[in-house]
Amino acid sequence: LKYPMMVYHTDAINHSILQNSILYLKMNFFVFDKLLTDNSNVLNIQNDLLKKLIKFSRFLKLKHYAENFNLVAISDEAYSEKITGWILDCIVKVDTTNDSCWEEPVLYLSDGITKYYVKDKIIIHCYVEDYTEIEMPNYDYYNGLTEYPVNYIDKKVLRDVKWTGAFNMKNLIKINNNEFYNGKFTGILNLPVCIKIGDSAFYYSKFTGNCNLPVCEYIDYSAFFYSLFNGTINLPVCEYVGDNAFYNSVFIGDFNCPNLQAIGLQSFYYSKFTGAFECLNLTSVGDNAFYSSVFNGAFNCPNLQTVGIDAFRNSNFTTITIGANATLGTSCIGAHSAEFINDYAANGKLAGTYVWNGTHWIYQT
Repeated sequence: LKYPMMVYHTDAINHSILQNSILYLKMNFFVFDKLLTDNSNVLNIQNDLLKKLIKFSRFLKLKHYAENFNLVAISDEAYSEKITGWILDCIVKVDTTNDSCWEEPVLYLSDGITKYYVKDKIIIHCYVEDYTEIEMPNYDYYNGLTEYPVNYIDKKVLRDVKWTGAFNMKNLIKINNNEFYNGKFTGILNLPVCIKIGDSAFYYSKFTGNCNLPVCEYIDYSAFFYSLFNGTINLPVCEYVGDNAFYNSVFIGDFNCPNLQAIGLQSFYYSKFTGAFECLNLTSVGDNAFYSSVFNGAFNCPNLQTVGIDAFRNSNFTTITIGANATLGTSCIGAHSAEFINDYAANGKLAGTYVWNGTHWIYQT
């Protein structure tokens, strides 16, 4: 009785279904379990199953108005089959109201542009021909129905369409590689539950404004290559930003990405971040990663092991906290990079904090 059961009463002559002609059903429930080799657990099994059947009987009586219960033990002859248990008979009243009629569940939805699989909340097919330019519908919820959020997209399904307009898929959890490669979305990016963005996912799109990805952990290379974000960035839990990920964007203000472990080549090439740079878990920064930024004051990356060429080319730090034995590229930390490389080496490349005194970087013991 966990699932709907359809019972038909047909006319004996023309076999047509007789509506609401069944008022009661006689139900037989066989409940059994396996015996041990020596049948020593007969009583234990029967007692345990009996308790469950009594509870089940109460459910049938309350939920399905069952009556005329009859409970008998399975014959001892069943011992030879190594089973024992009970047989429960009862009469169940049939609910013939319209509200009780079972309808086949919806498996797929379509809006003429894409096809959506309800169970997995995923877009599985696109009817639009490749390289057609078309404005994407609002897919925050499929067909605007809140019970059908779009959480996933099957790989390559939407890749080759030249989508335009605003991007409305706020319930996406994961974005595959090249997912919207040929799309040219504009406006604001809103992905509050997305945890991963694949390489070149929005390659040609030109998002603007702020970039706020509160739960995103991974942004692969060239994900937003041509986007023109021009506000602030907020990646509070992100661990990785790949090569050229935000190459053309011009972020300003503080760099609010405290959990990053690796930043690829030219990731934020044209951005103009200011203020201190603090990433306690960061281990590597690629060449030209923050080429145009003008960080100043403190550089606090105690686990940093690699800083690429011109990574912070135009920044001007006064204190640097870094890991031991780091590999440092030319002009890696901006102003006074050559002095830092020399003074860091002179101190045995020790981990810790170095302070600029106008001539040298002094290791703080």
